[in-house]
Amino acid sequence: MVKIKSASEIDKKYKEAIEILSKALSFNLNNANICYLLGVCYVGVEDFNNAIENLKKAKEKGFKSARVNFLLSGCYRRIKMKKKALRELDEGIQKIKEVNVV
Repeated sequence: MVKIKSASEIDKKYKEAIEILSKALSFNLNNANICYLLGVCYVGVEDFNNAIENLKKAKEKGFKSARVNFLLSGCYRRIKMKKKALRELDEGIQKIKEVNVV
């Protein structure tokens, strides 16, 4: 088990993951999962513009989970783009409804 001592240590780990994932993406530009994970890491360091860029790429490359929509919605909300935030939230909710046939 890894013990994290401070927020700066967490940021350091996210930045390390960003570096590794960026290198991995350079070998496989069409990997939606890597784009998604990069987006998650950028959210972790509150770099919402890079998070949005990578999460959008994940969607474009076929990442279908509603998780990407909810993360995008949160990023757009944080940068005060409410219409885009609502659009992503609605899309994510629709995906859940389709899967669960609600």
